[in-house]
Amino acid sequence: EWEVLLTDTMATQKKQRNTTALLRLPQSDNLQGCSPHPSSHFENRIALIERGSCYFSWKVVLAEEAGALAVIIFDTVDPQSTAVLAIAGPFQNPRIAAYLISKAKGQDLAARLELGGDIEVVCSWNPVEVWYGLPNTSSEFNDTLTLENYGD
Repeated sequence: EWEVLLTDTMATQKKQRNTTALLRLPQSDNLQGCSPHPSSHFENRIALIERGSCYFSWKVVLAEEAGALAVIIFDTVDPQSTAVLAIAGPFQNPRIAAYLISKAKGQDLAARLELGGDIEVVCSWNPVEVWYGLPNTSSEFNDTLTLENYGD
């Protein structure tokens, strides 16, 4: 039920990302993560951010600037309403992995964090290459992209 956020750029897409870290919420006045976080707020942590109010990729950029190793965005509607989160917006692309999880799972994780619990999360991201605009004579496939995610 984890959905990947397409964040890789040509400069970083060949790197495999595996991150294990404690989960952390934004400050209570910025739960949707659309405003800058205090410096180092997510340092060596994985951010858990609520969906809404701004681009997915903007949330990730801001969390990355505050030291996040990865971002988990939880949905605010049932059922989960997006299959793959695409990067968009008039700003730099994030350079860390991000995922979308269901409203119920996100609220459960947030509640556990609010009670003072530590939650260690493992995120694994294997970037894929996407080719487009290839000449018809290219031996590379030019019309299909398959993404697979496993986890819960």
